[in-house]
Amino acid sequence: MVPAAAAPTHISEWRRVLPFGIRVGDAAAPVTIVEFADLECPSCRSLHETLRQVLAERPREIAVVYVSYPISFHRFALGAARGAECAAAIGRFSEWIDAVYRKQDSLGLKSWGSFAHEAGIRDSASLARCAIDPRPVAKIDSGKAVGGEFGVTGTPTVLINGWRIRGVPTRDQLGKIIDSILKGDAPFRTDGE
Repeated sequence: MVPAAAAPTHISEWRRVLPFGIRVGDAAAPVTIVEFADLECPSCRSLHETLRQVLAERPREIAVVYVSYPISFHRFALGAARGAECAAAIGRFSEWIDAVYRKQDSLGLKSWGSFAHEAGIRDSASLARCAIDPRPVAKIDSGKAVGGEFGVTGTPTVLINGWRIRGVPTRDQLGKIIDSILKGDAPFRTDGE
């Protein structure tokens, strides 16, 4: 259990954001980790690797829902988020974000088609066109709106079954929180406990 001083807040309506994200993992998993993510954010890249490891270790226990939250001052975040939505539509979301995070320092230097090719997407030209399409993407806009209601101001912002975690959780911290939830215990102490 985490001491009260570090205890995050609980967002009771956290499930409202789920339709605006992309789920990776078992839909029946008892633990859902929501990440408001920006594919140009270095801390998101670091968390992504941690989440990949935890998903591989606990495939039936957790699912991750990625909510695109491109930050306006990241020049390539919106294109990367659009590309993620397009890749998800053809079943290549995980491969897309893996490719983008792996070569994050090349955003703006490489074409979206190159990222698509590295993600194993056959029609890389279509994905590249999709990533630069200027039309609004309802899922991204809605995820950002709900994130704003939840007080999201930066990325990554992490919710674990509704508990908003401060900072970027480590693999060990995630493991302890997940274990507490799976045991039916409250993962965090509140005042008076």
